[in-house]
Amino acid sequence: MLDADGLCHGCYRTGEEIAGWLRMSDEQRLYLMREVLPQRAPRKP
Repeated sequence: MLDADGLCHGCYRTGEEIAGWLRMSDEQRLYLMREVLPQRAPRKP
């Protein structure tokens, strides 16, 4: 389920990233998981 910003509530990927997941290389997936998604996750106080 995507929020108002277009991000998945659980994994923080965009709809485009979710749709393209199977076409991504392992390196692209790792970059997304290690570098991009942690920056999108809400910060806990």
